Amino acid sequence: AIVMERGLALHISLYGENNSELMHQYPILAGIHLAEKNYDRAEELYLNAISIMSDSIGNLHPRTVTLREYLATMLFDSGKTDEALELFSEVVLEWELALGPNHIRQSVSYAGYAQMLNAVGRTEESTEAFRKARKINAAWEAAR
Repeated sequence: AIVMERGLALHISLYGENNSELMHQYPILAGIHLAEKNYDRAEELYLNAISIMSDSIGNLHPRTVTLREYLATMLFDSGKTDEALELFSEVVLEWELALGPNHIRQSVSYAGYAQMLNAVGRTEESTEAFRKARKINAAWEAAR
C-alpha cells in the first residue's frame, strides 16, 4: 500500500486530485486498504473514485454503480450497517436505471442486499430482495 500511496501522491501533485486517470487508481488502492482492513482509507478512496467517475462517465455508468456497491459492502464489513444498507438499497435500483429491467447484474445485487438484510435480522425484507433476485433470474433465463 505504501508504494501505491506514493505513486498516487505523485500523480496528484502532477495532475491534480480530480484527474480522470485517478478513477482507475483509487479503486485499486482502496482494495489494498480494504484487504488490510483499513476501512477509513478505503472509504475515502472509493468516495474519491465515485466522485470522479460520476463527473466523467456519469452516475449510472456500470463502473460507477459497481464502485458504489463495493463501497456499500465495505461499509457493512466495517460495521457501518445502516449506511451500508441505505446505499445498497439505492444501488439495486441504479442497476435497473443503468441497464434496464430484469438485467442479471441487478439480480446479483439484490442477492447481495438480501444477504446483508438477513445478517442483521431483517428477514422479511431479505426474503423480498431474494424474491426479486429470483424473478429477474427467471426473466433472464426465459430471454436466453
